[in-house]
Amino acid sequence: MDDSIDTTCVKKLEFLKRVPLGIYHFSILELSEGYEPKPTNYDVLLYDDTEEAYDNFIQDLKIIFQSLKMLYSPSTQMQKGL
Repeated sequence: MDDSIDTTCVKKLEFLKRVPLGIYHFSILELSEGYEPKPTNYDVLLYDDTEEAYDNFIQDLKIIFQSLKMLYSPSTQMQKGL
């Protein structure tokens, strides 16, 4: 292992706290060079200590998109239990 990186905090975590509970997978349409929207896929690992914050964020997406006058598609899915 590379000793130049301090892993003291990680070593103190219980093993199960280091394992993701699930994953959020979503796509965002981004402009490409030809100005045609191109879907870009993203994955966000969900851990125990961030689960509630991400759940709240996903629940609030519809309101966020409406306030920005953007289209909202509830296609974001969470898959728990990797």
